[in-house]
Amino acid sequence: MEDVVQSQLRPSEYMTPGDVFGRVSVPTPDDERTYSSALAFGGGADESEASDQQWFKSGFLEFATTTMPRYRDSPEDEDSADRDVEAPPTPTESCTSEDQLLTPAYMTPKPWTRKRSFFMCGAVWLAMLFIFVLLNLVLFAAREVWDSASEEFEEASIVVPIPCHSHNDYWRRRPVFSALQVGCVGIEADVWLYGTELFVGHDRWSLREENTFTSLYIDPLVRLLEERNSGHENYTDQCPRGIYEANPNQTLILLVDLKTNGAETWSEVVRQLQPLRDRGWLSTVIDGQVNYGPITVVGTGNTPFDMLVQNTTYRDYFFDAPLTKLDTKDFNPTNSYYTSVSFKKAVGIVWFGDLSKSQITKLREQIKQAHSRGLKVRYWDLPAWPISIRNHIWGILIREGVDILNVDDLKGARREWDLRGWPTLGANSSTPA
Repeated sequence: MEDVVQSQLRPSEYMTPGDVFGRVSVPTPDDERTYSSALAFGGGADESEASDQQWFKSGFLEFATTTMPRYRDSPEDEDSADRDVEAPPTPTESCTSEDQLLTPAYMTPKPWTRKRSFFMCGAVWLAMLFIFVLLNLVLFAAREVWDSASEEFEEASIVVPIPCHSHNDYWRRRPVFSALQVGCVGIEADVWLYGTELFVGHDRWSLREENTFTSLYIDPLVRLLEERNSGHENYTDQCPRGIYEANPNQTLILLVDLKTNGAETWSEVVRQLQPLRDRGWLSTVIDGQVNYGPITVVGTGNTPFDMLVQNTTYRDYFFDAPLTKLDTKDFNPTNSYYTSVSFKKAVGIVWFGDLSKSQITKLREQIKQAHSRGLKVRYWDLPAWPISIRNHIWGILIREGVDILNVDDLKGARREWDLRGWPTLGANSSTPA
């Protein structure tokens, strides 16, 4: 019987893995008889038939695998002294082997290992999020403590103003104050009318309930000018002082860009200017005579020109005339302050880092036409990058007589102004910017 078992169990000298796994995983009737003989050989003859079958299913595979040979690709690869049958490493041994190359394909990571990995990743992300939120809270608190309106006003009041315009001023960390700190004499607000309230923002999706025309611009300007004119008992009887101590006569241009219906939105803008109007701080036109005050309001965007000039005896607001269409209407200093246009559309795209001769000629003609009407030139949509080209174009515009520079980088503008020694708007300036 022992010989029969050994003859059935010993495989051929060089069987393939498919032969072995086919033999042990798909037993034939002959194999079953052999397994029965093996039971007797292994001492299981006293067990019941059911136990025999169970032993056949669960235990014989392990018994059979202990007699499997170690495979070789060819007889030449096998050492003659190593032809004896030996057992391959068990799954446990292969997993703990140093080279980790014998890990069987049928073993999968334990579920608890995956769960622990997910938990650890989640914990790391939560910790990073907590640190990020904490840093933002600290920075927010620091800004509220250090960046008070009073301190920023003190810095702004002593700076020498320069003819720059804070484009999209509401995007600044602190609207109005950020522009005043570098000396800009122009600030811009895009307004949207919803109901009876004017909201400030670049588009509809950026509007916030707390960002209104009054809260961001009217109220801060009133507070600043009250500090500057605190010694005046009656604002209307004396000439009010402007924002800048270096030039009290310098007016601050509040450019209001209407984004919704022109007539309705402009009417609400005029109404909300009342706190400045009551204190006599607005530039006015009375019977054709222009009187510049601390604040000059200029309407642009959807502002209706015909509606703006309806009152011919008194006005405290001005128009932003189109620079390339000055011959279409009677634009003059009594109804308009700026004359503006897109630089790319009016002059062209800057190629090779400089303006061509034809572009310089076009620029000079436009500036000459505006100045002949007594208006101040402002180009928007200027090149912003590379910085060297942007600064070079700024220098050309200042040299050719552009009255106010439309800027997004406030600190960069101030730094370039001081570095190049461009004209400022100090106390010696005879005309407002």
